[in-house]
Amino acid sequence: VGGLTKSLVHYSGSALLGYLNDPSGSKIKGVLITLIQIFEKFLKVERVSVPLFKMTDLILANCQLESVPEEKRDQLLFDLCVLCKKEIARTRNLKKIIDSISVFCGFLQFSGKIRSTSLERLLIFLCHTYPRVRKEVADQLYVSLQTFDDVAPAESYDEVLSLLSETSWMSADGDFKNVRNRLCDIFGVSRPKPIAKPKASVSNTKTVDSAKGLGYR
Repeated sequence: VGGLTKSLVHYSGSALLGYLNDPSGSKIKGVLITLIQIFEKFLKVERVSVPLFKMTDLILANCQLESVPEEKRDQLLFDLCVLCKKEIARTRNLKKIIDSISVFCGFLQFSGKIRSTSLERLLIFLCHTYPRVRKEVADQLYVSLQTFDDVAPAESYDEVLSLLSETSWMSADGDFKNVRNRLCDIFGVSRPKPIAKPKASVSNTKTVDSAKGLGYR
């Protein structure tokens, strides 16, 4: 559905949602399993993954997922969430990142490890190099917190909304890290840790020094 031209999206999306309107939940469960299988097979293949993000967003926003037995549903959604996280890891593709934000916000309606995994990814995006990504995350997270009112602790709800709405996310020199870390503390998720750069081994250093001594550069 997500990879079709705009003129066909409405009709194909309506047809899919009509098919998934199943009180037993068996059709939704089957589609979730299929999505996971396709994600696993085509991980990091952008011509497939970008439409999958859009289809996942459509399902999260419109399907009656509570019709699927809770234990099975939560495991399938967690597996799907983890694959989405792997898909956008280290990517510089702005379109893919923007599409993934809607998906991770959609996962917030579910509690437990699905929500915490999604929050971790969204909060990392708040310090992204691209200003548009920071702004998009703040805007969508703000709306999601108003839609799913149990995501933020009641005593910190107003503070979270203020941090998201009043921070200048498009500026080049904002204090994004401190804001992000405060939000991590409020939501009870771990603060992101910088990835340490690998140190050059002693043997490699000696090899380079030897090469310089022989006149190589």
